Amino acid sequence: MIQTPTEAGIAQNPMLCDVDSILQLFVGDDELRASMMKPFVIDDYAMATDAHSLVFFDKSIWENQKPFTDKDKNTYLSVIPTIKNLDKKIQLSELEAAFSKIDLIDEEIEEVTEKDCSDCDGDGQVEWEFGSHSKTDDCPNCDGSGTIEETNIKLTGKKVPNPEKRIKIGVCYFRIYELQKIISTCKILAETEFNLVYQLSSNKISWFIVGFVNILTMPVMVENDNEAVAHIA
Repeated sequence: MIQTPTEAGIAQNPMLCDVDSILQLFVGDDELRASMMKPFVIDDYAMATDAHSLVFFDKSIWENQKPFTDKDKNTYLSVIPTIKNLDKKIQLSELEAAFSKIDLIDEEIEEVTEKDCSDCDGDGQVEWEFGSHSKTDDCPNCDGSGTIEETNIKLTGKKVPNPEKRIKIGVCYFRIYELQKIISTCKILAETEFNLVYQLSSNKISWFIVGFVNILTMPVMVENDNEAVAHIA
């Protein structure tokens, strides 16, 4: 295969690609897991994870290195398999073809708005009465702020792949959200293929490699094979 200048350049010098964008694909958004909300360095690896997938590669490639601030680095290192038991080459076009089989649904987003608390009429204070006694205190419904948040579902007008559908790779079923990260990584690296290098069973982690990037992804369990729109490798 003849490499384009971009592909050849990244292969010879990984620092030509946007590794920050790759790391950001995998960061979490759970404020209770603050250490996962940004990429970090552990030992020789640059890493990022949202607890469903973990990406890692040689830290020397990442110029904007950030130190690890969590308590136990072994929590992250211990999930990396010590061996590779497979070498299955998968074309990016195969995965994209699988995505094309997924039905499209209306995209929904949560829209959070503030409105006056109905219990205190937006005042933030309520008056308690007991017999001839009364007391003014913070409204227990809005904690004295006078406002409450209301969450509504809003249609964006766009169509998106049905997130309930699965794609089977090897013996594992995956959420399309996790596989979209592999597609995006391939495109950032100008790669047309990736490798499945480790997979033991349908409920254990799978290890994919795209160029110099390692991706560990947890599968999901399904009730029947009909939930998969395609089977690859």
